[in-house]
Amino acid sequence: MNIYNIFITLILIAIAVFGVIIGIKKGLKRSALSLASNVLAALSALGLARLFSAWLGKKAASALSGKIVSSVSSGTAEMLKLPEISVWYLTAGRVILSVAAFMLFYLAVFLLLKIPVNVIIKKFPEDKGKAQGSGTLSPILRVISGVMTFILLLSPLAALCAKLDSGRIDSYKYASAEPAKDIQKIADYPVVKAASAVGGKVFFNALTVFDNDGVRINPSDEIGYAAEFAFNSYDIFSFERTDIDETESSLLKIDGALNGSALLAPSIGAAIPYMASQWLEGKSCMGIRINIPKGRAGILVRKLLEKISGWSAEDVVKDFALFAELMKLLQSKDLNADISAKELLNAFADREYAKEIFISLNSNPEFKEIIPDIIYSGVGMALDEIGAKLPYDYDKDKVLSALTDAQAEDEAVIFSNIAAAFSDIYRSNDSIKPASMTQEQQEQLKDAVSGIKDSHVLDDGTAQNVIDELEGVFAKLKK
Repeated sequence: MNIYNIFITLILIAIAVFGVIIGIKKGLKRSALSLASNVLAALSALGLARLFSAWLGKKAASALSGKIVSSVSSGTAEMLKLPEISVWYLTAGRVILSVAAFMLFYLAVFLLLKIPVNVIIKKFPEDKGKAQGSGTLSPILRVISGVMTFILLLSPLAALCAKLDSGRIDSYKYASAEPAKDIQKIADYPVVKAASAVGGKVFFNALTVFDNDGVRINPSDEIGYAAEFAFNSYDIFSFERTDIDETESSLLKIDGALNGSALLAPSIGAAIPYMASQWLEGKSCMGIRINIPKGRAGILVRKLLEKISGWSAEDVVKDFALFAELMKLLQSKDLNADISAKELLNAFADREYAKEIFISLNSNPEFKEIIPDIIYSGVGMALDEIGAKLPYDYDKDKVLSALTDAQAEDEAVIFSNIAAAFSDIYRSNDSIKPASMTQEQQEQLKDAVSGIKDSHVLDDGTAQNVIDELEGVFAKLKK
């Protein structure tokens, strides 16, 4: 058994033992008055602490914000000043003030109430005969009073740890993460669980819940949702392959956190677009800088960042699961911003994989708009390798909102066929230089690229331009 668990349990046992002893010694009347004053002190301290935290909450948030912002880079600091992020400082500040003020007021009011209790006892002393007959009830009242104090003081731990157990966060990483592992142990302590169940969680919520601009914020819930999102998102974005069931479970947890939290979606809806906009400008944010590659791969990365930079809180809830799913698909083939043309072609030569990517993108009104860029830039990357002079832009005259899943699959097949043709030549020749290709390989490649004329998202002129460029490359070899 963990030493802290033993320590907390021993405190509870000591409270019970001393409660019995004091109850027998002091008698029923004093024990009843002590319990009543304890309840009155708790209720008074609750009200005073809430008023105190409401009065100083914004000042505490400002101080906390200043301390955090001053310790990070300028790009990150500006993000942390966003109103949607600042509300977390207010939440943390109010929790700290509420708990500290409650403990102070609770002790002060309880000690002050001893004065009228002693006056009452002196004026109406315990009847000796009745005191002997109350030997059972008096210790019970004392134990109840002591346990109540114990639960009230333990309530922050009970409430917060109850939100961080593995029932809500079943991330495979969570079980071994520090300090999450210690939090998990505390959450599983029988005494902590019992304290939460018999009123600790309810009391802590009553102490710390508050309204901010018409939004009701429950800090213990928000901490739970934030932990759910953070730990399960780590599974998705850790670039480590996991079991598909683990991934699905993490995605469900992320979705539940985003939909349940009052703060999470707005803050992420402000943070992620801000980070994307900083990366687009070549700046660092949260210690991360994305080096957007040059050429066609850079176009794809930039297009994706542009879409993300326009996200709202509603988009985060709607799109995050899809974005996470796309990340998993990319990671499964070890794709990243520095990918070479050969690696990209090898990945998309897998037709089923290409279909998964295209259908996932097509399920989102915004992300489907980069399907033409994937096709045009992907083919362009390959044609660049063989010396074709394909323009970097194309005529975007198709209405992508009309693209069905079947049409998205068609696009995936076209792209996959081209990728497979290039990939086969790579494997055979260890190069796709035109001079190294046999006549059969040239015909194979031209046949695959000619399929682009059936594209639903590239106009006929653009498709024909791609075909003509390839024909031109091979025509030069015959001269």
